[in-house]
Amino acid sequence: MILAALTKDQIQEIANSGEIKEYSKGTAVYSQDEEASAFYIIMEGIVALMTGSYEIKKLVKGDWFGEEALYEDTKRRYTAKCIGTNVSNEGIFSFGL
Repeated sequence: MILAALTKDQIQEIANSGEIKEYSKGTAVYSQDEEASAFYIIMEGIVALMTGSYEIKKLVKGDWFGEEALYEDTKRRYTAKCIGTNVSNEGIFSFGL
């Protein structure tokens, strides 16, 4: 997992800078070519990275996406869409950059 090498204090700092969001099945977290402004970690649910109607990759609990936001003035390469079951109240952890 992306946070495995961090200390508890570092993880807490990240947690304090973000928020948990919920998405329903079929809802886009973001769309291709949007301005990238947040990075996401899946806490529950399944997200598909897509180009048009073509699925590139499925992501599950513990996976992260939206890394384009780590760079300035970057657009999303894919659409990120919730698939499968609804994302629970633990949702997707999001923090803006």
